[in-house]
Amino acid sequence: MRHALAIVALLCLCTCLWAADNLLVNPEFADGTDGWFVPEGSGWARVADAGPEDAPALVFTGGSAVAVRQTVQFVTPGVTHRVRANVHSDGTLQTTVRVIEELTGEPLATVTAEATEGWQAVWVEFTPLSADLRVEIFPHPAAAEGLPCPAGEARVASVDLRQTGAPSAMEVPDLGENIALGRPYTMDPAPRYSYCADPGDATQLTDGEFSEGYFWTQTSTVGWSGASPKIITVDLGEDQPIRAISFDTAAGAADVTWPTSILIFTSIDGQIWHEIGDVVATHTQREPLPEVGLYAVRRIWADGLDTHGQYVKLVTEPGGSYTFCDEVEVFKGDDALLAQGLPGEGVADVSSLIEMRRVTGLIQEQLRRDLAPIGDDIRALPQGQRQEFEVRDRQLADAINGMDPIPMEDFVAVLPMTDLERDIFRLQADVWRAQGKDEVRLWDMNRWDPLAPSQEPEGNAGGAAVEVAMMQNEYRADVFNITNASEGDLRLRLTVTGLPGAPSPEWLTVHEVQHVGTRWFSSVAAALPEADRAGDDWLIDVPSGMTRQVWVAINKPQMDAGTYEGAIELRSAGGYAGSVPVRLQVYPLRFPDETTLNCGGWTYTDAASMYGVTPENKAAIVAHLKEHYVNAPWATGAVMRGGTFDDEGNMVTEPDTTRFDDWVMLWPDAKNYLVYSSVGPTFDGVQMGTEVFNITWRRSGSAPISSACCWWTSRTRRSSMRRSPRGRGRSRRRPPTS
Repeated sequence: MRHALAIVALLCLCTCLWAADNLLVNPEFADGTDGWFVPEGSGWARVADAGPEDAPALVFTGGSAVAVRQTVQFVTPGVTHRVRANVHSDGTLQTTVRVIEELTGEPLATVTAEATEGWQAVWVEFTPLSADLRVEIFPHPAAAEGLPCPAGEARVASVDLRQTGAPSAMEVPDLGENIALGRPYTMDPAPRYSYCADPGDATQLTDGEFSEGYFWTQTSTVGWSGASPKIITVDLGEDQPIRAISFDTAAGAADVTWPTSILIFTSIDGQIWHEIGDVVATHTQREPLPEVGLYAVRRIWADGLDTHGQYVKLVTEPGGSYTFCDEVEVFKGDDALLAQGLPGEGVADVSSLIEMRRVTGLIQEQLRRDLAPIGDDIRALPQGQRQEFEVRDRQLADAINGMDPIPMEDFVAVLPMTDLERDIFRLQADVWRAQGKDEVRLWDMNRWDPLAPSQEPEGNAGGAAVEVAMMQNEYRADVFNITNASEGDLRLRLTVTGLPGAPSPEWLTVHEVQHVGTRWFSSVAAALPEADRAGDDWLIDVPSGMTRQVWVAINKPQMDAGTYEGAIELRSAGGYAGSVPVRLQVYPLRFPDETTLNCGGWTYTDAASMYGVTPENKAAIVAHLKEHYVNAPWATGAVMRGGTFDDEGNMVTEPDTTRFDDWVMLWPDAKNYLVYSSVGPTFDGVQMGTEVFNITWRRSGSAPISSACCWWTSRTRRSSMRRSPRGRGRSRRRPPTS
């Protein structure tokens, strides 16, 4: 008996200590059932003295056994939480606690008490995916499944829910006077993240107020989407001594990551800027930022800057697609700092400097990836062959680390991008030959599989063939790869033989698949420029130490059904000759000239320049999309211009439809016109959820919607809308808001 009492006392003590961070209202049922929904006829009721030591408890004595439940808002998505309950069983019933995603209704976690008599603590950890949860209490697991509940009695003395993930931040010391408080600032680019955008963005970064709640859904927060650097420039009013700087932000969930750097520049005149340091680098020397996957808010700060200036420029390099901040602080240093010179020569154009560094960093990362597999190949060589290659490998690694910034004028991100990268691939070719591999290898892979710049076939052999099975009037393709282990670059002439129309069939084109560097620190083999021609031949270049993929496109052949066999013959000026067999199977079926399937994509053609679409190439892109059966084009929300409205929501001026009309003229035969419109919580300044908002939407030809939507109109311009989800399953273009 003494042991049982000790256990009960311990459970009560743990509950009291743990409740300090409890997210539930009335977790111990001390105030009736406030905070909890108790369905009528469920069999649950509060009993004032049914808990341990005559404390209150929720008691089930028989009824429908429908769950008692409570909804909790603004938990932290992506971070570990724990739900724990102190329950009592009569030996028959087994109290079950379940956590549900409020948005989707899907269970996240379930824990069930053992079928033993007495008090026991049950708990389970889980990771929510959105910000709203529902905690449900059942007297028995059968009731949780909607089945009849056995007779008996169950009691619940307390239920606790708290966040257990994401370590707490180190305490920020008193850094002195914040001389940025209330000072004006500029932002480049302007913040446009809809769920926290508001007119207050112009002053909130220096207002001294810190956001509470889920960070990027608070209008007190300033947010950007996009991977480009975000620049905040604060005017301190006069030349001021500067000791420290802080940047309050959040990350870890919903694809929001921590900044990789926050570079500090100061200026006395706003014209010449001097680089002072990196807030992130200084902060992480003292305290690492939480791992991605754990939502956390952090005041990232750097002390000991010992500089001065009237203007402070913070250049934030995003770690992903989103950047958020709700406060920038600049702390005053000793006045003696005003007498010292600023470091370095200074630069006039910080943006150009950052872009040059950024691209150089991307190139360095790509070159390191190029070099890494060569080291593995060198280590696989016999001991006596390694030394020369190991020396060259180290020299190339040092050259990558010591690279100067690369000017962007005339720069092309097609591998090899620089002479240094060519030297890396030549080392790869030399190592391949030392391994006894053939100088030229032809080999196959699936055309949709990713291809690394120096990927090679398994073993030394390989073997390639182009095999296509298709309908008449259809587009199809196949690929083969060429790996060059020779000392120099290889130019090959490709000749089509044995097929209808050879050597120059009008239905066949050859494309040279190029490896292109990207802003995501990895190259992709996706660009498909048509190969150069020399008479009836196609020309393919394969740099030394690289693999070039050849894309053979079969374009709507107008030929009889049957099997056609031929080859693509390859030869070089240096004497190489090879052959790739081609087998084309045409079925007695015809692909239609016009599809009933609506085909679209994220190629926006309403803007002058966007995602690679430019005024120079737009006509060719639209023609190519139409040729390949795209009949439901997309536009940005800019085509849906708002009109002007009076205070009651009556339209005063009709919207300008010029951009919409110009876009539609590009696609006169489209089956649907689709628009991605991210409208935010207001429309033409009217707050969502108000009657004026609803009137405004109706009179603009629409109906009330959520804050992000997709529009589509038929050929007759009939409009409707689709809600964009705010939690699980959301497009990766924005983090969820729930």
